[in-house]
Amino acid sequence: ISQYGSICNGTNIVILQETFDFILATVATHYIARSMGALEDGKENNCSADDHFIMSTPNMAITGETKSNPWKFSECSKREIKTFISSLSNVCFNRLTSVSNVPLDTAGTSFTVDQQCKIIKGTPSYMCRVILGGKYEEMCTGMHCYNATSKMCELVVPTEGTLCGDGKWCINGMCSSSFLAPSATAECVHGDQPVLEFSTTDCNSYISIAPSECYKGNVNLACCKTCSTYASGTEDCLYGNKIATCSIIQRDCYNASINRDCCQACSYYKTIFTDCPYGDRIGSCYSISPRDCYNDTINTNCCDRCRTYNTIYGDCEYGDKATWCASISGWDCYDENINRNCCSTCKSFTSYYPANCEYGDKIAWCKSITSRDCYDATTNSQCCKSCSLYNTYTPNCEYGNRIPDCSLSVGDCYDSRINTACCMTCKNYRTFVLNCEYGNRIASCDSVLGLDCYNASINRNCCQTCLSFKTAYPDCLYGDYVSGCRTSECSTYSADKLKQCCGTCRSILPRTSPAAIIATVTSTDKQPNNQATGSHDTVTAATLSKNASNDGWVAPIVGTIIGLVIVAVGVTSVLCFLRRRQRLKKTKQVQQQQQLKDVTSKIPNMTPSYNSQSNRPPMAPPRDSQESGVSLYGDVEETYTYIYPVDTEDSSGTAANTSVKYGIGYSTNRNDNVYIEPVSPKQCSTSLGSDVTGSSGTGTGYIEPVSPKQCSTSLGCEVTGSSGTGTGYIEPVSPKQCSTSSGYDVTDTSGTGTDYGYLHLGTDVNAYC
Repeated sequence: ISQYGSICNGTNIVILQETFDFILATVATHYIARSMGALEDGKENNCSADDHFIMSTPNMAITGETKSNPWKFSECSKREIKTFISSLSNVCFNRLTSVSNVPLDTAGTSFTVDQQCKIIKGTPSYMCRVILGGKYEEMCTGMHCYNATSKMCELVVPTEGTLCGDGKWCINGMCSSSFLAPSATAECVHGDQPVLEFSTTDCNSYISIAPSECYKGNVNLACCKTCSTYASGTEDCLYGNKIATCSIIQRDCYNASINRDCCQACSYYKTIFTDCPYGDRIGSCYSISPRDCYNDTINTNCCDRCRTYNTIYGDCEYGDKATWCASISGWDCYDENINRNCCSTCKSFTSYYPANCEYGDKIAWCKSITSRDCYDATTNSQCCKSCSLYNTYTPNCEYGNRIPDCSLSVGDCYDSRINTACCMTCKNYRTFVLNCEYGNRIASCDSVLGLDCYNASINRNCCQTCLSFKTAYPDCLYGDYVSGCRTSECSTYSADKLKQCCGTCRSILPRTSPAAIIATVTSTDKQPNNQATGSHDTVTAATLSKNASNDGWVAPIVGTIIGLVIVAVGVTSVLCFLRRRQRLKKTKQVQQQQQLKDVTSKIPNMTPSYNSQSNRPPMAPPRDSQESGVSLYGDVEETYTYIYPVDTEDSSGTAANTSVKYGIGYSTNRNDNVYIEPVSPKQCSTSLGSDVTGSSGTGTGYIEPVSPKQCSTSLGCEVTGSSGTGTGYIEPVSPKQCSTSSGYDVTDTSGTGTDYGYLHLGTDVNAYC
């Protein structure tokens, strides 16, 4: 009750009766405004009462577009209050009332929505969540409370401060955010509804029996808190199966409706394979074979079974495509059609064979080939597997010997053609000794003595035997230079003779270089040993006595003992030598000719690489060396010497034994001016070497370079074949010209031109030209 316009006079009293309806605040405002001159809408002014502003009657919670008007004045009321206050002469509004003790707590923070409903509608009441539909921000203008009498949910106004969201509450009919407002779950601000209209139990009991009920909108709104505990997080299967009974098997999940309703059960059956998520689509897949999976329809329906058959091999995922593949052989797989239909079987034939040999041999008869057959390109290609097993990976000898009979004789491997044909046998013979890789070059080296090894040709042909004679003394590399040396006579020998008997007379021989020994051979051999006096240095008794006195009394005793031992060894060696030499003279030439025939007959069209008339293989005498003794290539004893290279830059010979620049020069003495001159304009450089060897019948003499030096044809030197030494020869233009002013031809005394490179002792060189 209030008196109109009585706000500033003695009748300014407003009386309200509390009915525990939270619309009371609006009613109180209605009557206070009336005391301030506001008229009732729809009755006392032109504003409509249907708009439900504060001055409308009755005051109540409403819905629709005007649901927030009960907390607002109409335009009529605003104008009336303003006009009334302006007309007052006694303004009482300047006497403010203290509000410092007005409590800030609201009823909404003290009473839950269900408690508010009980206050308004009675004890059985509660807030009806389903009607709100989860739109909690709209409840500030009115919420529905269950009325036990009418069995209906009726609209009421919630109290100020009632929660309407997370950190939000109702203020003046609006859901406002405030840091003072409590937190809450936005989708379930007020929790489960205490009582369910559709069940006699509460939410916890009801949902535990059938979680799928949470998919129903009214159940989820009423039991939002309990349903959230059953949520799986998967959007399309939030609360598990959508129906109570899902007695299904895996392939049923390919049915869209079953998959939707039994989403939880199907999630258990689901595999990681996107094209086959629920296994085979039909029940008869157990009977298919791997090759059936090449059929697209079968592969789709039996995707899981085909997956187990999949070999992951490109176009051969399910093995052979044909039934007859068990009968094929590896070489069949080179056929494209067979390979495609029998892809799995063909893969079983593959191995780590060379390129283009994936499936082994390409024809059946490869089992009968020998290793040497693989040198044939066609056989190698057709029998690629067999040849790969034969391959020794030895350069130029991958498949062993090229001919069946490689029973070689001594020195055969020096012939390049035999070495190629019998490469594996020669490889096994190889010793890796420089210039003696395959041992002796001839079979008659058993009779060679150490002194024979000073002969360059013997040393070369009997290199292995000579290595056995080799000593550690550079001036006496193979022992005595001549035969007949006796220890007992060492004291009587001249100095030159001592040098020649360096092995026998080692204990008293002064250290002398081989060059010095060779330089004296010519002069000492021109007269008998017993005439080696006069200008020659002679070891006299006085000299020996002097040496003995210097050594004391020990030297004679030691010398005597050593002498006796050497004498015994020397006598035995001489007897053996004489016997071997006698046999050699009778058989040597026959043996050599037979040896040549045996070697060259092993390969078709093989011809001798040296002069067959003289049967003398090329022999390159070393520089600064001399030999004297019995020739191995004839019955007549020869005594000969090697000539020395000299400078041919000029004819003075002042640059003796230096670099040869314009030809190859030779002399029997370092200071002589004897030349071998190629016909101009052919000239030889220093890189061509300086050894003169025998002719092979194609020219008038060869100049043999020292290996591995080679000759340039621009220098006027033709390179011809060798006899196995691997060094080659340089052939001057035939015929050789003699000029006393420029040099001389070197030939033998017969003038036949078959023994180039030797000067017989005691002969005037001018007689040759």
